[in-house]
Amino acid sequence: MLAPWVLGLTLLGAPPRASEVAALRTFAAASPRPAPCRPALLLDESGLWERTRGGVTERYCAFLAFGYARLRSDPDAALEFARRAEKLYPKLAEPRVLLGRALLRKSDFAGAYAALAPSVSDAGRPLGDVAALRELGVAALLSGRLPEAAAAYRALIPRVAFTSDPTLIRVATLEAASVLALDGPAGLADAILYLSEARRAPSVPGLDDIATALLALCLDRAGNGEQAQILARSLDGGFALERFQSARDRERLARTALAPVDGPIKAPLEFSEREPTWVDGELHAVIGFTALSRDARLAKAQLLAYVSLGAGPFQDWAKKLLNSPARSAPR
Repeated sequence: MLAPWVLGLTLLGAPPRASEVAALRTFAAASPRPAPCRPALLLDESGLWERTRGGVTERYCAFLAFGYARLRSDPDAALEFARRAEKLYPKLAEPRVLLGRALLRKSDFAGAYAALAPSVSDAGRPLGDVAALRELGVAALLSGRLPEAAAAYRALIPRVAFTSDPTLIRVATLEAASVLALDGPAGLADAILYLSEARRAPSVPGLDDIATALLALCLDRAGNGEQAQILARSLDGGFALERFQSARDRERLARTALAPVDGPIKAPLEFSEREPTWVDGELHAVIGFTALSRDARLAKAQLLAYVSLGAGPFQDWAKKLLNSPARSAPR
């Protein structure tokens, strides 16, 4: 027999999938639970989200539970569940957090930021919801709000220990470093510190080389060229890092290689749960610097693509690399 809140969802026109019913406890345990949806007794976790305090609260918690359950596979459904939960308790933050995270997956970055910014750090939310805080940083980054992204990542890094997911920790650290490196000398110093600590942490397959490459880039930009080159030479050039390029990166590279093309880049910005999101164009600098001593052609293509952006605090740095024989820069 279906639990009352599951039956309620069915009657409301949102029948849960059998797999979701079976997995609800797992999702509930992994998702942030607002105060009304927590177990009545702290020592009794057996009820999870279904142990609630009345009909309206029961439906509210069920909407959130199924919204988080469908967040990855069906953001449209998650969005609908978030809106239904918000109608029941419009003053609570959690529906807005779920809504913002769903909008991020639908590439509505401005809408995601508008929903997440006032909600993620609400006093009633779990301090350790690292995923939502990271996605606030991504939403700020992808909607062109670099100062706000830097603030979000500064709040995030002290909390990454709340999660036991090493991939999320490394992705968050890479994103934080790439944003803070553009936030003046103090931000660049923080980026170097975060990346140095990440390299001392246990290995994260697939993300170790990019952490080393980004650290080398930051060190060179900070004036520590000798140390930067030692790190860069420990890598196999830039080819292994090209897998991190976005569709926008690839389009910019193609334009730079063929001929100047008028008009904006057409490829969309992208968000990935398990891959780092970069400031648009910064990966050109990472790959270009890493390739300098091993592949002059690749380094030149990437650095020219970076210069084609025409903005950012390190344009002169890139132009100097392109014209400096002392750094084995391509000509």
